[in-house]
Amino acid sequence: MFRSEWLFLIVSILCGALGQVFFKLGVVKVSTEHFSFSFFFQIAKNPWVLLGCVSYGISFLLWMYILKFFELSFARPLNSIGYIITYIFAIILLGEAFTLRRFAAIILIIAGVILLSIK
Repeated sequence: MFRSEWLFLIVSILCGALGQVFFKLGVVKVSTEHFSFSFFFQIAKNPWVLLGCVSYGISFLLWMYILKFFELSFARPLNSIGYIITYIFAIILLGEAFTLRRFAAIILIIAGVILLSIK
């Protein structure tokens, strides 16, 4: 039977991955390239960065709920699926390159998650 905690786990992972994409969309719009207060002021006003913060906030709140129901040694490694989702989003939404090396890394992450989830 599918428990709602699994849905919250999936949504948390998706929101974390989307947050990274939103951050990237916002940061590339910042005109200054130097480490300065101007840089932080510009990103603080950027709607994409703010959306990324909201997405991360939702992910965080769901994660707090998830920890009540799953062992940390299971849930945290499962959260690494977010790397895979982020990679897919980066290719689709940001036009980043697909490479065999990165694909091989994704396969290793999947293998690790499977190994950790086997009881």
